[in-house]
Amino acid sequence: MEAINEITSLSIWLFIVLTLFVTSRIFLLLKSKKDLQTFSKIYERWTLFFRALLGALFFSGVVVMAIEHFHSRVQVWLMLIFALILLAGTIKESTLYQKTGIGKNRENELFFGFCKKFYIFAIIGILSIAIISQVG
Repeated sequence: MEAINEITSLSIWLFIVLTLFVTSRIFLLLKSKKDLQTFSKIYERWTLFFRALLGALFFSGVVVMAIEHFHSRVQVWLMLIFALILLAGTIKESTLYQKTGIGKNRENELFFGFCKKFYIFAIIGILSIAIISQVG
């Protein structure tokens, strides 16, 4: 039983540290003043890593929950739900990104506006899960 608690704790902290790092990196990229072509190259790599990370975290959370017969701590449920919300947000982000272009100011503004709000939400959510994990 101690091993399961160790895996659960490790999974939660892995979620917090990695997701916070990648989310912060993408947010700082959005705040930078790079031209669209340079931005796109860097952005596509980091968002691909972010989506893969969310998928891996969701999968590891489900595995931990299955080991515990779905009687997991609240932190694991929060982590999974939040990962799904972030995954859904990246789908919307992707559709907005596909509409951006060099001369498309309105689409670019929609994309950058949504992304800045989305990644601020993600950082706040990750920090909230970290605080809840410390309390619980």
